Amino acid sequence: MMIYSEIFGCLSPILSISAFLSYKSPFVFPKDERKNVERVKLALLTDKLYGANESDEGNGQSDHLLMMVAYKKWERILRENGVKAAHRFCSSYFLSSSVMYMIRFVSFPAPYVT
Repeated sequence: MMIYSEIFGCLSPILSISAFLSYKSPFVFPKDERKNVERVKLALLTDKLYGANESDEGNGQSDHLLMMVAYKKWERILRENGVKAAHRFCSSYFLSSSVMYMIRFVSFPAPYVT
């Protein structure tokens, strides 16, 4: 998967998806909020915030795509608005903030200092 992602020029998303698959899902599933979790997941995919268009809505069946969209939105909010805004984003979309940070670290580790 990673070799092909380099060939097709999509290494960054594949590294993130690989990190999710090897660590754990960022979604938190409170027992009494199951319907809201599903609604929020759908909102992540159909939200026009990240440039989705009508043709993208058919792709909403993939858990991998959902994790990638959630991660990219979280990463952008973190970069542009800071830690507090990223934490609010996680809370409103039933995401684990600590998992998102772990995936960020695993996907793009800091360079080694010698």
